[in-house]
Amino acid sequence: MSGAAKILRSSSLFRVILILAVCGTVYCFNRDMQNSRPLFSFQSTDQIKKEVVEVGKIKYKNGKSLDLRNSYNSLESRINSNNMITLKGTISGTVDEALKPFLDGSSYTSEIDLGTADTGGFNPLYPVALRKLLYFMPKTELFDQKKWEIKAAGGEFPCSYTLRLAESVRSVDIQCSGKIKESSVILTGRVELNTTFSGFTRSDLDITAENALLSSNWKLSETINEPEAEGSAGDQTGFAIFNQ
Repeated sequence: MSGAAKILRSSSLFRVILILAVCGTVYCFNRDMQNSRPLFSFQSTDQIKKEVVEVGKIKYKNGKSLDLRNSYNSLESRINSNNMITLKGTISGTVDEALKPFLDGSSYTSEIDLGTADTGGFNPLYPVALRKLLYFMPKTELFDQKKWEIKAAGGEFPCSYTLRLAESVRSVDIQCSGKIKESSVILTGRVELNTTFSGFTRSDLDITAENALLSSNWKLSETINEPEAEGSAGDQTGFAIFNQ
């Protein structure tokens, strides 16, 4: 083999090795970046403290009206397992007498099936069951202004979500409208995310519902204090966060 051929062969082999090395470096870098992105995941915890205010105005078609207000604290546990979130808590504070039949004494349990987007438990007089729609986050990588949708109530109550990362407080805006049972319902709101993307720090919802008997308007707010997870948790429901 001539000297020129040897040099050419060596040069080609060097280029192949260099390309493989570059590709390996890029692969490792992308994998490390993927692993380092925060993963939003609702963490199981037994110490969530909430300050809740619920203000409602009910107008019956016969002309009667009611002004309702609840203001209470709750201590809540959250279990996230097999695509199901279970919330259990106790409340202390002021609950309007007209709404006490909706509450099981001073305790409550709410199960949120992330696979069905069910709105079971909804009542147009006191539509707090729609809070479960706050937990429907996609399992995909997201970026600022990312939008996604779910079809709640068997497809009759579509909801759209917008993630906001560029602001000082990272949050999700929610807009839903449609039919739930016999009521026309509109829900708008915002959820503020904690710094480790493992839960919320605050939620504010406006809900209006109307049917043949009544119309109601509710403003629901929760200020939330819970331990923040130190890392993401495997394959739990969640989404990776990054700026586009």
